[in-house]
Amino acid sequence: MENIDINDEIDEITIGGIHLEQFNDLSVIRVIAENQRMSFLPGSILRRFSNTQVLTLRNVQLAQISQLSLSNCQNLQNIDLRNNLLTTVQAGVFRNCGNVQQIQLQSNLINELHADGFAGLNSLTWIFFESNRLTSIPAFAFRGLPNLEVIMLNSNLISSIDVDAF
Repeated sequence: MENIDINDEIDEITIGGIHLEQFNDLSVIRVIAENQRMSFLPGSILRRFSNTQVLTLRNVQLAQISQLSLSNCQNLQNIDLRNNLLTTVQAGVFRNCGNVQQIQLQSNLINELHADGFAGLNSLTWIFFESNRLTSIPAFAFRGLPNLEVIMLNSNLISSIDVDAF
């Protein structure tokens, strides 16, 4: 079992100056980047490390995350995107991440959730949205999450929650 700790620039060939080819993709279960600069998640990381269970991109100035970036995340269980520059959760971005149990989105700039933004997350039990810029929760924002137990929304400016949000 190996952890990949990303400590420098990221591109599609190297992580922290380490060539991806020297790691056995089956042995990497955690990919971690903290306090770096990375505006997007290269899709090559999860394609290369298909057994990754924990993805931590904390305080890396991540501004967007796309469905393509998370297209090979069947084994992910935890996604930690705290302290970034995300402004929205697009519909379907987590569609291929059916085994994720926990998503941490605290301390971003999220001011908008889309209907079905968490579609496909059948195993999701906890989601953290503290300290964002949410003012409302739209219809169907959390629809289709049969195992969801906790949504942390404190330190937002929420004035309305649509009756069909869940």
